[in-house]
Amino acid sequence: MTFRGTLVFYESPRRIAEFCFILSEVIGDQEALAVKEISKLHEARYFGCLKELAILLSAQENRGEWVLVVHKVSGQVKEKVTINSLDDIYHHFIEDHSLSKNHIRKIIQTRKN
Repeated sequence: MTFRGTLVFYESPRRIAEFCFILSEVIGDQEALAVKEISKLHEARYFGCLKELAILLSAQENRGEWVLVVHKVSGQVKEKVTINSLDDIYHHFIEDHSLSKNHIRKIIQTRKN
């Protein structure tokens, strides 16, 4: 499946860096814009590839509201994965993304909170 368009995400400050990394694994390392406190007095913008943004944003203390804009996504989007159990999640990320079980657990725990 090919997707062309602009993706806009609203994400919490404690999950924005990890979300950039996960999104880069799903759609590829696309160029993106991360905006902190959009349209407010202390607005800050960060532009780069998703993996660069993940590294940059994980190295700083993030507060406030975050908006992530991924523009003109193109190319092949990976096939849809059916998840029926926690074992399916582990299998997918271990096999397809070479992540460790501990890393996957941290991602799941972050998403629960």
